[in-house]
Amino acid sequence: MTTSPIRIHAVITLTSPTGLLHLNKVASVVRVLNNIRGIYADLPVTIAVPKSEESTVQDLLERAGLHSGTSGETHVEAKSDIHKGEKGLVTPMQDDGGSRTNLANTNIVICDPTSPVDLAKTLADIISSTDALLIADASTPLTRPDQFEKLVTSFKAGSDAVRPYIAFTETLKIVDSKAIIKETLDRTSVKRIQSPEMIRCSAIDVQPDRDFQGSAGGWSVPLKVGARVDYVEGIPEALRINTEDDRDLLESFLHWRSTNA
Repeated sequence: MTTSPIRIHAVITLTSPTGLLHLNKVASVVRVLNNIRGIYADLPVTIAVPKSEESTVQDLLERAGLHSGTSGETHVEAKSDIHKGEKGLVTPMQDDGGSRTNLANTNIVICDPTSPVDLAKTLADIISSTDALLIADASTPLTRPDQFEKLVTSFKAGSDAVRPYIAFTETLKIVDSKAIIKETLDRTSVKRIQSPEMIRCSAIDVQPDRDFQGSAGGWSVPLKVGARVDYVEGIPEALRINTEDDRDLLESFLHWRSTNA
C-alpha cells in the first residue's frame, strides 16, 4: 500500500527581536531558514513578523542571498507553492550559516507571531491547503537535522502536535516576594520546551472569534480539543536566544565545535 507524501509548509516566527541578532555574522532568523532549506530544499517557507520588523527582515534576507521576492500582505495565498512531497536529508548547515541562503519559495507575512490566534488567522489559507505546519522560532538557530526527522517520525505515528523538550537538571524552587523559599519543585514534572513544532493542520482551531486564554497551551497556534500532543527528545544546543549573553554562549559553542570537529 502506497501512502501519500506529507505536504508540509514551514513557518518561521519572529517572536522576539533576539531573532534578529547575529550569530557568527549570520542573523538568527536567516540561520533558521538555512536549517530548513538544508533539510527540505524546496519546502515553502513563510516568515511571520510584526509590522515593526518587516523591513529589517526583508533587508536581512536580501543580504543573505538572491532574494526571490517577499510579500508584506497579511493574507497568504496558497497556490502552487505547496510542498508536493518530502525531500531527503542533505548536507546540514555549516557553522558559518552558509555562503548564500536559498530564498526561493519564501514569503513574509505581517501579524503578531506571539499570538496563536492571530498567527492561525494569518495562515488560514495555508492551513486549509496543506497537511502540516513546521513552525520554527527565529530565536532558536541551532536545531539539528535529526530534530526535524524526529518530528516527522512522530507525526507519521499519529501525533497531531509534537515538539522537542529537554529535562531540567537545575534545582527549581518557588520563592515569595521576600525571596523566602516556599517550595522545591519536582524537576521531573517540568519540561524545557524547544523549537520547532510540527502540527497537523486538521488539529488547528482556526476560529478567529473564540476567546483563547494564555498562549493556547504554549503552542504557536491554537489546537482543537482532543488533539494528540507528543514530545521528542531535544538537544542542549537548541537554546533559545533570549539575551545577547545567550547569543554569546551559542557563538562560543560554535567555536568549540569547529575547533574540535
